[in-house]
Amino acid sequence: MSFCQDASNKQSVFKRNYIRNKLLPILKTNLNQSVEKAILNLSETVSDEETFLDSVVQKKMKKILTISVGNKILLHKEKLLQCDKWIQKRILRTAVAKISENNLFPDKETINRLLDSIISGKNSHSLKGKLEMKSFSDYIVLYPRKKLSFNEKLDVDQSCHLHKINYIITVRLKNKTTGSLKDNKNGMVGRFDLAKIKLPLSVRSIKDGDQFCPLGMRGSKK
Repeated sequence: MSFCQDASNKQSVFKRNYIRNKLLPILKTNLNQSVEKAILNLSETVSDEETFLDSVVQKKMKKILTISVGNKILLHKEKLLQCDKWIQKRILRTAVAKISENNLFPDKETINRLLDSIISGKNSHSLKGKLEMKSFSDYIVLYPRKKLSFNEKLDVDQSCHLHKINYIITVRLKNKTTGSLKDNKNGMVGRFDLAKIKLPLSVRSIKDGDQFCPLGMRGSKK
């Protein structure tokens, strides 16, 4: 079967062509006649090692990294600092990529500075791409430095998926009328007195000037 030769392959103005037409011949002449095979072998070896290292990091991340409401990244500080430094850096790269615009991985300098801030005990650190780090007693929190805006109607006996904050809310009517708020294995459950609220319900992001009065207390809170 005949083939057609792309004329642009001979034009070294393209980087891939420059490597093939200019750089590889120089390496073959001055360093190694089998340089192409050596590069291919190295590429395959690096790929295999990368796959293995990624599997190690993924197992560690299941115990260290969680995503909270608002797409904030929570890193268990003690467990993170117990890892080898190369694992720490890979976990931080993955965490930052999850909340960065277009899920791009950060550069080496960004991760090194972030890790130095965590190890030195700094309470906060600003990253490129409008990202922030806050350090608490048990957790490191990574989040985008921007306000989220949403306003969604909540229908009874249906689930509302708030994609911007990675949260699902389901509304059901029950006979119990006492108000309460508690955690369970499937998330947080809030019970509200139907006589003191009006349907339909909605959920929205916080706005400037918002205040509420805690049940059983006087005065209001921001």
